Amino acid sequence: MLKKTMVFVLVFVLLTICIPMPMVNASLSNPETYDVLLVSSNGTNKPFFPSITKSSNGDLYVSYYWSPTHGGDIEGVVRLIKSTDNGATWSTPVTILDQRAQGFDVRGNHINMLSNGDLALTFFLYRYVDAVKVKGAYFCKSSDGGVTWSTPVMVPTTNKDGYNAICGPAIEVGNGELMLATYGPDPDGRTRVTISKSSDGGATWGSETTVAYDNNEAGLAYVGNNIVYCIVRPSGNIYRSTDNGATWSLYTVTSTTMHAPDFYKIDDTRLFTTWCRPGASGGDRAVEGKLYYPEKGWNYTPTRLIYASSGSSVYDMGYPGSVLTNDNRVLTVYYDTHNQIIAGTYTKLSDWEPRARKGQKINLLSKYNAGQITVNTDMTWTSPDYPGVRVSGAFDGSVSYFNAAFKGNSTVPSHYIINLDRVYDITTLGICLKPSYAGSSYKESADIYFSTDGVNWGDPVKSYVNESQDEVKYTNFTTPIPAKHVKVVVTQSQGWPVLNEIELYSLDTFEYDTVGQVPMGYSVVGASGVVSNAQAYEGTKSLRIYDNSASVLTNVVRTTEASSYKELEFNIYPVAAPNGNVICLSSGGNENTNNVFHIGIFSDGSVKYYNGAWNVIGGPGTIGFNTWSKIRIEAQDTTSAKIYINDVLIGTAGKWRTFSTIDRVRFQSGSTKGTGDDFYIDNLMFTRYE
Repeated sequence: MLKKTMVFVLVFVLLTICIPMPMVNASLSNPETYDVLLVSSNGTNKPFFPSITKSSNGDLYVSYYWSPTHGGDIEGVVRLIKSTDNGATWSTPVTILDQRAQGFDVRGNHINMLSNGDLALTFFLYRYVDAVKVKGAYFCKSSDGGVTWSTPVMVPTTNKDGYNAICGPAIEVGNGELMLATYGPDPDGRTRVTISKSSDGGATWGSETTVAYDNNEAGLAYVGNNIVYCIVRPSGNIYRSTDNGATWSLYTVTSTTMHAPDFYKIDDTRLFTTWCRPGASGGDRAVEGKLYYPEKGWNYTPTRLIYASSGSSVYDMGYPGSVLTNDNRVLTVYYDTHNQIIAGTYTKLSDWEPRARKGQKINLLSKYNAGQITVNTDMTWTSPDYPGVRVSGAFDGSVSYFNAAFKGNSTVPSHYIINLDRVYDITTLGICLKPSYAGSSYKESADIYFSTDGVNWGDPVKSYVNESQDEVKYTNFTTPIPAKHVKVVVTQSQGWPVLNEIELYSLDTFEYDTVGQVPMGYSVVGASGVVSNAQAYEGTKSLRIYDNSASVLTNVVRTTEASSYKELEFNIYPVAAPNGNVICLSSGGNENTNNVFHIGIFSDGSVKYYNGAWNVIGGPGTIGFNTWSKIRIEAQDTTSAKIYINDVLIGTAGKWRTFSTIDRVRFQSGSTKGTGDDFYIDNLMFTRYE
């Protein structure tokens, strides 16, 4: 309990006069701007450390620290603002927590709306004149929307000297309990993250449980079934508890250095995650984010920059928090001492979903330079001042403004037709139209057509209407579309028509390859691997891997783009496996020393992985012989891979060698001296996530 001399000044009135704030056009491609200004400095006081939450009716609340400095010998206060229109306007700030008269600073404020409608506020006390500065973590709540607040309750700790700090809100977990993450030195002085729980709405708190050592600031998320995730500074590691916080284990290594990591639960499968990225040598601490799918891994979705201050090397900024507004936008708030503001950026959930590229990328630039494909277009403008502006600028791998194909005048329509070297079954189309330049965005409309003969185009496979694009946007087709000719027609453009980038990805069906030959995109290192019409999952052809040599392995290789999250799907028809039908996911070369994952199918139909010894994934009969089965290998990183047979998870393969990325699949026979391994492959597709 608090001593009577520690009087907390809680202000009981929350004004609801909404002040319109200036808006500027922000986007993830223009991170030095923001969408909404929440608070700006006044006199010597500046805003820091915002925390945001949403009520059941959609009202938004933001608490923040108000002080002349980030921290020092001047104490600050905690203030509160409210929005009733999804963050467009905000109420006049009021002070809700003030301990200056008692010589304390109130730090680490975090606010959260509980399921019963109470606002929960957590913070810790700091005194600058004492050797032990942090004086403990506290919890209080309001049952009337922030008008009045309960007397704060100290959260007990066994940390050395009672040092217990906070950088995250109290959340609700299983059985209606509250959980709070704190940090400080354990009794021996080693920094740790701990959690404490309350079963009576925050009136009392139990003893702490250690989550992780050598980390500090932490964010929590509860996803149901007694599962809680905790993300920590500075490692960025994610820990998981499956027993409502009683025990914890390392779940995900993000390899991302973070300050002030925060989780916001979208649903039981998705956590919107934000943090500050500390720059080198005290440089820019920009705000980054990711939509994290715990079951899919950290690399399943892209990490994206949300906000970077317009100032140079602004380290004192960030500490983001997010909510999903009632108009279904993600609002992320943060502070910036260069501009002396708390501001917010809106994004769509679709901005954060995985950017999957299904299939193998067709290397258009290489084929164009080799004369294997041609382009018909009126986007032919060039200039010695801009060497990247050329016909092939539309597939040079760069989305820079002056790496593109330009028409040279503003008339529309404008066309760009790629004539490929053969028919491909297109699985993914990537397009970037006209990007922004010098702070200005440009909108274009375009239709994309596929054709097998260059005469009959049919309806567009994809259309864009008044879009400003600063990155390649991907469209995955549920059913692959055969195409030998691809046409982009720009129907509207602000200024000259531009095609900045086009990417094409295809499924390996082998239907357009020659029987008896090595299929396009593959190489054979060793014995036979050729296109066959003896078996086919669909169509009339497949790739046959057959070992008829007593001196070399059959080793058929398909390379693709390197990435750490790789998914491989194909159909297999095993005929014989006296030594094994082997699938290797490899990195950088075609030897076993390049293998990340080494998986074998054996004569009894069992499936095993090799890491120095063979380990069973699926027992006898897992794979049938002389019949087609679908295999999917899902490597969320390069340490383990989930193995699916006919869409059923049979187990997980461990790595053999250590590499950071995977860039190829190798189909092998099981023995150098042995012969007779025989199997067919069809409908092969890599999927890359980023």
